[in-house]
Amino acid sequence: MTASPGRPWTRPPTVIAIPTLGSTPPAYNSSKKPKTRRKESKSKKAHRRYDPDGGTCPGIESVVHPNTPQRSEHSTGGDTSVAPSEQLTPIPDTDKAISTSLEREKEVDTSRYNTQVNTREEVQPTAPAPIEIEFSKMSHSQFREIFAWKTSTLPSYTGPRVNRSDNRPVSFPKQFRMAELYASGHERALQDHVYELLPSWKKRNDVISIFYFPGRHFFADDQHVVVMGPATQQSTEHGFKLTSRFERIYGQTRPFFYALGPVKNKQVFYAGTYRCIELADHYPLGFVFSGGNLVLRDLADAIIESQTEGFRLRTRDAMQLLQEKKVMLEFVMFQLVGFQMDVYQILTSEPASLKNAGSTRKRKRGNDSA
Repeated sequence: MTASPGRPWTRPPTVIAIPTLGSTPPAYNSSKKPKTRRKESKSKKAHRRYDPDGGTCPGIESVVHPNTPQRSEHSTGGDTSVAPSEQLTPIPDTDKAISTSLEREKEVDTSRYNTQVNTREEVQPTAPAPIEIEFSKMSHSQFREIFAWKTSTLPSYTGPRVNRSDNRPVSFPKQFRMAELYASGHERALQDHVYELLPSWKKRNDVISIFYFPGRHFFADDQHVVVMGPATQQSTEHGFKLTSRFERIYGQTRPFFYALGPVKNKQVFYAGTYRCIELADHYPLGFVFSGGNLVLRDLADAIIESQTEGFRLRTRDAMQLLQEKKVMLEFVMFQLVGFQMDVYQILTSEPASLKNAGSTRKRKRGNDSA
């Protein structure tokens, strides 16, 4: 093509044919085999949830591949074949990956459920129960830690007294049967001996009683003592009723005596004047015996003395009930409030019978030498 006179030559515009809706798409090279879609597995079909008409199932979002051609809403007919450029690309086989991921999700959910179950088991509160005391492993210092909350609130005694480390034992005549101080009725036996040394105590209108619990006391510190014994209780299973001996002495003030030493050579000591303090309100479920042969026999004797109903328990019966944790125990505290030095001197001085016996031996030796 040549330019017309007086006007420069220009390239004519290129016309591009754009197919309209419903028209036949341009032909393509049929020698090149188009890529075909791999047959989907059942699990894949279930995962996609296609509607046969190309829509979505009610209430379920369909999963559409990004290369899937979208049908126009205004399409009325014509050839609906898809050009090679618009064909779906091959989808990799992900059946194994899907099943693996589902298994992992199941494991995660199961572990989460197990963790929740374990947490519930740990959080579940346990039923309240008595406090177990293993006396074979308990020392005076451990009892000090247990009852420190109470001893720290009580005032200390600052008057004259004899320290426990320097305390001398109570003197007894030679013919006195010391075994009576550790058997049944031990409190009465000791009290009768004290009355002999201190007749003024017995002649008073208000007869002075004593505190004496051999084998059942522990020093929380130098001025406080805790004593254990059976609490008030009734057992329908074994048919007995016990009444605490501590209930009638709460708040009372008396001279306190304690025993120390081996079984065959125990000694009794005067500790001073002590006041009884109740602790049952702070331990409503009490305590149970969990071991300790040294106090087992003494606790059994206390149970026998506290029994008020039922067939009379024997010592071996009471010991068995303690070992089976069938008897509830309680603790009371005794606080030092005074110390009578004159009483201490009388109780710890050598008895007159021993002095007379000593002087008699000296006279006999003098007559023999003459």
